[in-house]
Amino acid sequence: MLTNAMSAFIEGDISPPLSNEESNEESNTHHVSGLLNQVGRQLMESKAAQDDYARVKDDLTALREDLAALTKAVASSQANSASNLKDEISKETHAIFDQLRASGDGAIARATEAGSQTVESVEHKIEERPFLSIILMFLAGIVVGKMLDR
Repeated sequence: MLTNAMSAFIEGDISPPLSNEESNEESNTHHVSGLLNQVGRQLMESKAAQDDYARVKDDLTALREDLAALTKAVASSQANSASNLKDEISKETHAIFDQLRASGDGAIARATEAGSQTVESVEHKIEERPFLSIILMFLAGIVVGKMLDR
């Protein structure tokens, strides 16, 4: 049996038989190694958690800065929109005023022309019939006088 165990050990199939002291020492070494592995994993997890915290903190800072920039952009846009709206209203008001002025100038010109034509027509009628014009003016004066007496 010992020969079989030795040949199995040589072939690498089994580990050599250990004494109790060697077995305890190996067990302690294995236990310490396990503890070191566990502490190492915890440190790695702690380091990963710290890295995650730092990334989240940086992301929140960037988000805060982006929000501030967006707020400024919206405020600036609203100010520009209000300014543009004011300019547009001013332009439209001036355009309407210019149209009204042109329309009023046209109406005044037409009224002046119509008045000039009426005056020329009356002058022409007076020149054609001067005696009848004097009588009509006399009668118009009497009518206006009677109306003012009341």
